[in-house]
Amino acid sequence: MTPLSSHWRTGAALALLLFALVELLRVFALAVVPTFYPLAVHGALALLASLAGLALWRRDARAPAAIVALGCVFAATRLIDALVLGIRPWLFALLTALAALVAALLLASWARSDVRRLV
Repeated sequence: MTPLSSHWRTGAALALLLFALVELLRVFALAVVPTFYPLAVHGALALLASLAGLALWRRDARAPAAIVALGCVFAATRLIDALVLGIRPWLFALLTALAALVAALLLASWARSDVRRLV
């Protein structure tokens, strides 16, 4: 794949950092909830999104791994919410999990090709 241009890379990094900020605000809002699952999920998403955004911004070699980890945690969360907890409709959860994995793999492959070119 062709490497990301600097504008696309900056835009993707800012989008990931904005997502991390939103998830961090959700963690603060869920701090008083008696169950641990929502707090852990939003905390993990905030941590991985900030790690992926910063690594993508700095063109770090760890950016593809962080992006794939974020996509996997997002997909697993959607599937657990639908199939185990019954919070979400199962077809919507399945499609969003699949879209998250495809988007994460595409963004990670673009980030990896740009890292290889620079090193």
